[in-house]
Amino acid sequence: MLSRRSFALEFCEGAVRIVLESGRPVAQVGRDVGVNEGTLGNWVAEAKGRQK
Repeated sequence: MLSRRSFALEFCEGAVRIVLESGRPVAQVGRDVGVNEGTLGNWVAEAKGRQK
């Protein structure tokens, strides 16, 4: 059975900030910080939705 990893809020916010402020692709930042591209993409989309 697979278990889900959990991340500290500060880590999630930091990874999202890197994507938004650097303009680097989600996939590249995800590899750099060790988070699945889809997961990080969801975090970024959620953050963009809160900014509106």
